[in-house]
Amino acid sequence: MRQENFLRTIFFSIFFSAGIVTFVGVLLCDEFFRYYQKKQVLSVKEERIRQLENLIVDYDILLERFKKDPNIVRRVASVTLGMEHKDSNTVYPPVSLNQLAAASRILKQASDEDAVKPEIPAVLVRCTEKYNRFFLLVTGGGLILISFIFFGPTSFRKKGKPKTT
Repeated sequence: MRQENFLRTIFFSIFFSAGIVTFVGVLLCDEFFRYYQKKQVLSVKEERIRQLENLIVDYDILLERFKKDPNIVRRVASVTLGMEHKDSNTVYPPVSLNQLAAASRILKQASDEDAVKPEIPAVLVRCTEKYNRFFLLVTGGGLILISFIFFGPTSFRKKGKPKTT
C-alpha cells in the first residue's frame, strides 16, 4: 500500500509539474518574446554607439594631426576627395578596384563576426503562433486534469469498499 502511494505521488508530481510549466510557459510566452526583441534592439544600438565612439576617436586623432602638421590636409584631401596626387617626391602604389573590393569584403566579414546578435529562440517564435498557443494551453490543462483524476487522492475512490482485516 505504501509503495502504491509513493508511485502515485511521483506520477502526480510529474504530470502536475509538466502541466503547470506548460500552462505558465504559454501565459508568459509573449513577455519572453518581447524581452528577446528588446535585447536584440539594445545590442544593435550598443553596436552603433560603439561605431560612433570609434569614429569620434578617429576624428580626434585626425584633428590633432592637423594641428601639428598643416601639410597633412593636402594628403588627406587627395584621398578623401579622390583628387589626383600632385606630390612629385612621393611614390603612390597602384591599387586596382578588385584589390579594394577584396579588402572591403574581408573587413566586412571581420566586423560581422564580432557583432553577434542575440537571436530569439525558435520555441518562443512557435509559441507565439495562435494555433500552437491554443494547443499548448489545452495540453497543459489536460496534464493537470490527468494528474488529479488518475493520480489524485485515493480516499474518495475507496469509500464504498469495506475494509477487510
